[in-house]
Amino acid sequence: MAESSMNLRGQGNQLFREACNERLAPVVRSRRFLRAEFFYTQALAASRTEDERAKCRKNLGALHWNLAKMSLELYDDGQASSLVHERPPSFDLERSTENYLAALRHGRASGQRREWMESIENILQEMAQSVVKEHAWICEEAFIAKLCDLYKAGLASGAKSLAYNTLQLAHVRRLLDEAVKELHRSKDETVPAGANYSNCLSLLHRCDIPLEQIRRREESDPECIEEARLLKLSADNCRARCESTKAREEGKRFLDEFKKSTDEDRRNHMLTCALDKFKEAAGHAKGVDAECEAEALACIGDAYTEIRREEKAQSYYSAVVKLADKSDVVQTKGFYKKAKAAANAWLKRLREGRPIFHLFPEIKADFEKIEVEFKRLKTEEFLKYLYRSYPPRALNGTAYTLGETGTAAQSRISLRKALMRRRSENLCWNCVVHVNYCLSFGYFTRRFEKEEI
Repeated sequence: MAESSMNLRGQGNQLFREACNERLAPVVRSRRFLRAEFFYTQALAASRTEDERAKCRKNLGALHWNLAKMSLELYDDGQASSLVHERPPSFDLERSTENYLAALRHGRASGQRREWMESIENILQEMAQSVVKEHAWICEEAFIAKLCDLYKAGLASGAKSLAYNTLQLAHVRRLLDEAVKELHRSKDETVPAGANYSNCLSLLHRCDIPLEQIRRREESDPECIEEARLLKLSADNCRARCESTKAREEGKRFLDEFKKSTDEDRRNHMLTCALDKFKEAAGHAKGVDAECEAEALACIGDAYTEIRREEKAQSYYSAVVKLADKSDVVQTKGFYKKAKAAANAWLKRLREGRPIFHLFPEIKADFEKIEVEFKRLKTEEFLKYLYRSYPPRALNGTAYTLGETGTAAQSRISLRKALMRRRSENLCWNCVVHVNYCLSFGYFTRRFEKEEI
């Protein structure tokens, strides 16, 4: 068996010497290197002693080193590569990386000189930096990912590589760039709603694995660990913003469904879902992204103000104002200006001792609309408009109908008295607002006094 191994290695050596002739075409040299590799591999399998195995591995290391050097030369001359192989230059860079890693692996297994292995590591590091710095904007993310896969498969178990770290960090940066693009991608009608947020989260998930691998593998390299930590922080911030934005958009879609629906149970369900999503959005962004958190809180305040007519909105609007005090970006947003106006109105009403239901600008706008309709419609039509547009609801969400006010619902004054009788029972604040629609304008009261009950 030992003689057989020696003979196989001798045939490989003959082919190897022929392949080293640089006057031959690259394609011919490559074929002879591959044939030599076949004989060296057979010789390694036939070896019975450590000395024989070490010799075979040294031969394989030298062979892969020459293959890598040849591929790298072709990569440096991209036109020659495309003419000979009809392949892009990136193919030669992949083959060179793969062969240098194989040479490094065989060199370590055979006890090759440390200087020889360090020279390979330096070449790999230069190649990685070339990809990251010189070609950062032309290399696709998939290409860098493929190089990372080559390192993962080509490095010996437990081996460290600065080039691998460089490529993995570059890969994470490219994934982060793509994730941010997905997060800010404009809405496309051809793509399902929220698809860009799912894509963003998927890209961010792919960042976690290489960052964790670097952390475990390079505990002795503070610079690498620090860069990985900063990238992890950026990824977490982007994830929080994405999840918050996604939940907020879902909440807005629930609100749209609420406005479209005529079924009372479905409306209540949609409103509850919208508020839950807005609160979820605020939770994701809390302490991470002030702008997202403030916008989610403003959405909750708007829902309580415009739909439920509850004073709970004030606490959310106040929270938006507090967040804006620490963020110049939030202060430029429209939702902040609206929240600040509502919060200021709240404080002003409290100082003046006025009823709470007068404080929100949205409700004041409703007063103006009702005033117009009051002037335009007859009594019966106005009552129907009032109930159709602003139906009073009980605490359980049930809407009252015109019939529930009894026969006295023929006039506005009877409507007011009917609502006032229920005010202390089970009507919610929304209904109390309806009562005060009539009390908010002086001419309403004058008209009521002239009417017959």
